[in-house]
Amino acid sequence: MDMNNDYSHAGPGFKRRVKGEKLARSVKPNRYIGKPEAENRKARQVEMSEAYQNARGVKKRIRHLVLDHDMSYLDACETMKQQGYSITGLTISNIRTEMKEILQLLLEVGLIDRDDLARYRRQFMKKQARARDE
Repeated sequence: MDMNNDYSHAGPGFKRRVKGEKLARSVKPNRYIGKPEAENRKARQVEMSEAYQNARGVKKRIRHLVLDHDMSYLDACETMKQQGYSITGLTISNIRTEMKEILQLLLEVGLIDRDDLARYRRQFMKKQARARDE
């Protein structure tokens, strides 16, 4: 034991500690290379914003299907597939259920009249039929 009461040389792990210390001193830290290229960042931001807009469009489309047509789950899935949207049935179910609950709440509170909603759906169907004929 030396005069400083230092036990660093004592015990069975001495050789392992010395090797670890030498290895730690020999390893150089990684240098900071810098930010990624601005072009890559911009391209990634554009991709993310497009994906966000597409996701908002899908959600909006499902809400319109429920509001305009009062579509069932299977009909909504079929319509979304026909229109080329890549979306899972679980997502369609969640958004559809949420929209139906909102409509039900608005009907109960009296902010929407059932007859007005039915009239709106009939008019929407007529507009769609006219658009198909033309």
